[in-house]
Amino acid sequence: MEYKHDIFAPVYKRLKVPATKDNFTIKYDDGSMLNMASDLFTLIRSFSIESPNPTVYRRAIQGKPGATVTGRDLNERQIRVVCELYALNEVDYTLAEKELYKALYKDAEFYIVQDAMPTRQWRVTVDEAFTPTQEGSTAEFTITFTVSSGFAESIGALDDPQTFDYDWSFADNMPLYEDFSYTHSTRSFPIYNLGDVTLDPNNAPVYQIFYTGASNGLTIENRTTGDVWRYSGTTRTGDTLVIDTVFARVNGLPVTDLTNWADLRFAPGRNDIRITGTSGSFEIKFDFRFLYF
Repeated sequence: MEYKHDIFAPVYKRLKVPATKDNFTIKYDDGSMLNMASDLFTLIRSFSIESPNPTVYRRAIQGKPGATVTGRDLNERQIRVVCELYALNEVDYTLAEKELYKALYKDAEFYIVQDAMPTRQWRVTVDEAFTPTQEGSTAEFTITFTVSSGFAESIGALDDPQTFDYDWSFADNMPLYEDFSYTHSTRSFPIYNLGDVTLDPNNAPVYQIFYTGASNGLTIENRTTGDVWRYSGTTRTGDTLVIDTVFARVNGLPVTDLTNWADLRFAPGRNDIRITGTSGSFEIKFDFRFLYF
């Protein structure tokens, strides 16, 4: 961490705050990161994740006892973190407090990654103010993060090998004894959703499908969910068709109006995919981030 006034830097470099199992790192959209213990001199005493927060819809039917469940929404949830800020003296405390505020409020949204679960990240906002209770050169406080989506996201990208060295683990629903891939050149293959939640263009933080090759009336069917996506146009050898959430492009040009506007969903676990309308050799690649409770 760099400081405008170099006179303070040696003081901070000598300050060591232990990282508990509940310690976490802040990840910003520009790729920069700050660790609560080593960068912000904050001891994390607890990291409490609220359970999923459902709204259940019911309808009473005349002449039938009770009510019938007609649907459910999963709402935003909160993470409450109990912290203790450390400094070497009261002057240093003032500087450390300002750095903490800057870290938490400089962006409207950012990710946090708990040391205890390094393969998942939470997209959060800080919606509430908090007032540290200062005693000398330390202070206690509680941060309340809001997770607007209600879910954690996978950190590992689908381009990364599915190994322990690339932010994946069996805690992330990796199937045992299965050789699975997200790039294929055959017309039938499985796609695994390693998350806890069905993925669709409306909820996935990253949702893209890339088809490269010639085609006429390309159709992608998920036999597991029953969803069918169709493109009534054609592509040539070397062309790339991209499905980006609900939109489609061929070589960067929009072609959504030539599709059936269908959502391709991917249920948790194995999804059996079939492709028709291909011509010659082709490659299809899937890029998702998975969602977890």
